[in-house]
Amino acid sequence: MKIDGQRVKPSYLVQIGDKYEVERAHRRLDIEVKAFLDKRVSASLVDTYLVDHTPPEPPKTEKLELEYPLLKRPRGSGRPTKKERREIDSFLG
Repeated sequence: MKIDGQRVKPSYLVQIGDKYEVERAHRRLDIEVKAFLDKRVSASLVDTYLVDHTPPEPPKTEKLELEYPLLKRPRGSGRPTKKERREIDSFLG
């Protein structure tokens, strides 16, 4: 976890105005603290206490195509042949 660009320990005291960068499930979240909570609240009320600066995630199909452009196959083309599987394996390492 990073606060204002610097790595911090979990014991760091949270302050209003801090900007957090959190890596979670292969996704980076950018969050800014607006106010503190007195007690637990429902998830719908959390937005009043923080600002989410995280850019929107690309759709899953575009994300997969960006990561592995050679793995895209036309829909309905069936299973890859043995030769295509070898090419895929050599591409992935």
